[in-house]
Amino acid sequence: MKPPPHAQLLAGVTEEDIIEAVAKSGYPLQAAISDRIHRSLKDYNISIQEEWGFVDAESGETRALDIYAHAPLIPSRYLPVESRITPWLNLLVECKHSEVPYIFFLRENYPAEVIYYPEISGVPSLDITAFIEQDEKRDSRTLFQVSIHDALMRHNIPFCNAPAPLAISIAKASRKGGGKLELSGEPYRSITFPLMKAIDHLKMILQPSKDRTDYTLHFIIGLVVIDAPMVGVYLHGSSHELLSTPWVRACRVDAEAPLENYSRTPIDDGNVRYYDIIHSSFLPDYLELVLRDLGTASARAMQIADVIADGRGIMRVNKSSLFDFFPASDSHPQFSSSDSTSRGTRIAFTVPPIFKLAPPEQYPGSDCMHWLSPEDFGA
Repeated sequence: MKPPPHAQLLAGVTEEDIIEAVAKSGYPLQAAISDRIHRSLKDYNISIQEEWGFVDAESGETRALDIYAHAPLIPSRYLPVESRITPWLNLLVECKHSEVPYIFFLRENYPAEVIYYPEISGVPSLDITAFIEQDEKRDSRTLFQVSIHDALMRHNIPFCNAPAPLAISIAKASRKGGGKLELSGEPYRSITFPLMKAIDHLKMILQPSKDRTDYTLHFIIGLVVIDAPMVGVYLHGSSHELLSTPWVRACRVDAEAPLENYSRTPIDDGNVRYYDIIHSSFLPDYLELVLRDLGTASARAMQIADVIADGRGIMRVNKSSLFDFFPASDSHPQFSSSDSTSRGTRIAFTVPPIFKLAPPEQYPGSDCMHWLSPEDFGA
């Protein structure tokens, strides 16, 4: 049967040529990842948009990200009617396919003492102004600043506290002219830069208006899903070891000033930002960990919803030597007598990273390369 005009291939192009070009383009991977996210979060009323458009604030150009997915972390039927905070998950996803490996340069220590991840938007401030509850041992008039991350006890939530190897730099392998394998810094231009710009755009459009009294607490995760070998390199003793891993947490030190509602200092976080890179086969396990741990963070957010919405509260030391938070009104003597313009002293929890690189002999593998499995991340 002769094909209709719109199905007739010209210029020597064959059906096999098209199939090969499509396979190399990465679009099949994008479709598969979108479907996998939908199936994993179907019970959360997930919304997914492919080729999500955003504006690069620096250049003013409109760009596109492969996938934007968002969903409420607590079903509406479980939310208190009077709740002023609704937690949401926001996933910004780039998909990459390659036959040659991506190389990750791993480090034992994170570049900042305090890790603020995932990024947060949608609330009046990322900090809570608080006093410690008055007693005979503490000065109740001392003003403190506590990040929402710390108020949610992120240091006790594995996903929020260094659960994977840290990659300080990323390279992509290539062969030029069929010769030796070479590395390039192309992933910064194709992954890190557009992903950070997309996150910035999303945070901007999620900022609440000043007349609101209830808010959506958005947990924003930048995620790169790779269908390619993932090989980490780390220094052990005097030798460089190869460790293949399905998950790394990449970092970028942002030279730009923090957003206005951040009262962080460079000592606290150094403007360090993070995003995750995973192998496509690890995506179901990764999403399960995200839902588990951000579900915990969401439940805690509901417990201190008024404190987050008002941006202030009273702290009480509990039996674990950590702080519980309670709402405080304008008429509370500690707030009515304080200097409302003062930022106060910052309190931040510094804890050792959960994931630690081990000597290579402790990992399965060959003489030259070892590897991690999903079980190593609690999946």
